[in-house]
Amino acid sequence: MPVRRDWNSRPDRFRIKRASLSHSLGCGWYLNADVKKTFIDTNIRWNGTGVRADTDLDPWVFSAGLGYRFNLRDIFGHGAQIVSVPIK
Repeated sequence: MPVRRDWNSRPDRFRIKRASLSHSLGCGWYLNADVKKTFIDTNIRWNGTGVRADTDLDPWVFSAGLGYRFNLRDIFGHGAQIVSVPIK
């Protein structure tokens, strides 16, 4: 049975503001945090009814992470040499 969709929506504006922080903890470890504020303004219309709604969806998004940066010396030891190869 097909799904019947009786409404239409259209985003009018979409904006994001973001702030982030990254901090080295030492020995290749990093701590980061991120905050985002999203602004979505949209119009919704129900077909055949004349009903219309203007909605604002403005969520906050918070995230934090712990990371490790790998390099060749961590994998192959301190005697490893890094060789760069030109790309043709």
